[in-house]
Amino acid sequence: MRIIEVSQQIFIGPLIEFQYYQRELLLFAQRIQSNAQAPYSNFKVGAAVRNVGGGMSLGVNVERATYTQTTHAEQNAVDSLITKHGPGGIDTALLMVRELKSHWKKSA
Repeated sequence: MRIIEVSQQIFIGPLIEFQYYQRELLLFAQRIQSNAQAPYSNFKVGAAVRNVGGGMSLGVNVERATYTQTTHAEQNAVDSLITKHGPGGIDTALLMVRELKSHWKKSA
């Protein structure tokens, strides 16, 4: 049996307040999100994860017509991280979600 420990921190504030590696991950996630395949939702997401050893990996969401086979950006990033660096604890994970203004309607 494996035990997985999950902790969460949410950073809100100017980018300058982030630690260097967090800014780096956020910028990588932002750059990669244009590679997302989201023809149905038009909601592109990029993710960057870092393991405790400093290894990094990226991922994007990939939509399929069946929806059940759709994969999330963070799922792809974690799978890729494990593939490249082996199993180990995730130190930091950051997502970059592109806001779609067309999905937001103003009330009258």
